[in-house]
Amino acid sequence: MNALHPRVKSSLVWSIVFIICMFFSYTTLILFIPMIPLLILRLNNNIRSFLTYYIVSVLLLAFIFSDILSLYISLTVLLPVLVMGRMYHKHEKAFPAIVSGVIVLIAEVMVGIYILFLSGISIAQEIEQFFNENMMEALPEQFMGMLSPEMVSMYASMIAQLIPLFVVLYAVTMITLVHAIAKQILKKIGMPYYELKPVREWMLPRSFVLWYFLFYVIYLFSSTDNNQLSYFLLNIMSLAMITFSIQAISFFMFIARNKRWAKVIPFLVLCVMLIFPLIIMIISLVGLLDTAFPIRKQLKK
Repeated sequence: MNALHPRVKSSLVWSIVFIICMFFSYTTLILFIPMIPLLILRLNNNIRSFLTYYIVSVLLLAFIFSDILSLYISLTVLLPVLVMGRMYHKHEKAFPAIVSGVIVLIAEVMVGIYILFLSGISIAQEIEQFFNENMMEALPEQFMGMLSPEMVSMYASMIAQLIPLFVVLYAVTMITLVHAIAKQILKKIGMPYYELKPVREWMLPRSFVLWYFLFYVIYLFSSTDNNQLSYFLLNIMSLAMITFSIQAISFFMFIARNKRWAKVIPFLVLCVMLIFPLIIMIISLVGLLDTAFPIRKQLKK
């Protein structure tokens, strides 16, 4: 082992870590964990060497598990890593790699949902049925009388309609975790790593506001009879609200640094958003105004 080149040693280690992480992912279906060593393995090797280590690892996994699930999981984590690795090397920036990884993971999940649909399994119907059957039992007794079966059915239907939003949030969360953890590991072991801008410097394009108002106008004047359009607009408006809320967090962090406020204030705002989701509607307006107007320039003066 001592005679091996340091890069080969490192690659073997991360291949073993990938196999171990696949054991965990196999039982929990938490995909971002095996993606971390796989991404480090990709950044440590050219594409040919990386695929060699990957194929050997997958063959070992196939021998151990002897089923199609391990192959499916290994392919699912491979594609985002391949795209992210290429974008890291091409742009030497984190943001294009994260966006590319998110797009690929969204596509994978949607393809999986479509395959299930072709097999006769509707994820939307399954989720709606699950909430209809279990929501009343999960509620505290004091809320039992406040919700009628019709209201429960309405909420269950709305949750089922928001599947695309949940897929996007899932992909963003998974890929962001992969980047953040891999970056810290690369930093510790002395390998090149790429960082995002500080959160306080994040800024949405101003055109995002125009698109938001366009969809909002369509939403106001759209017919409720067009279910497909209603589902699409519901997901778009919900995603825009969350995006503007993240922009608001960036704005509060900017103010905290510029005005020398306590650094804990932006995190308190984030905690309030997580504990009271309805507050997002108010906080998202701050993000919308920050995007639409040059408020930060005025504050710097």
